[in-house]
Amino acid sequence: MYRLTKLWFAFSDLLAWALLAFSLVGAIVFPFVGPIYARMAQQSITTFTIIGTCAIWLIVAAGAYAITRRKALGLVLVLAPAIVSAISGQIAFALAFAVAWAVAFVTPFLLAFFQARLAATSKPAA
Repeated sequence: MYRLTKLWFAFSDLLAWALLAFSLVGAIVFPFVGPIYARMAQQSITTFTIIGTCAIWLIVAAGAYAITRRKALGLVLVLAPAIVSAISGQIAFALAFAVAWAVAFVTPFLLAFFQARLAATSKPAA
């Protein structure tokens, strides 16, 4: 079980680093690209929308970094887009997003928890 936990944490870390990089690039680029895209799609975009979107990207980046540092708070932070989508009424997307991230990020934490619990409750041979 130790090998599975270690392998899953390696996969989770790889995914978290990629998510961190993608989120930071998104937060930096969106103030420039967002209004251009909105103009091309003939939609209006406000400064509040730009700031809110960049804040979501930065929250996800902070969560991804926290996951690489094995902090459980990062699990909540990377779910910020799912929470926003659920509030917006896109329940199916929010659930699919949350399940995908739960499988990728929560599973290694659960495996480590069960492994530690098993080690704590097992009695040493006398």
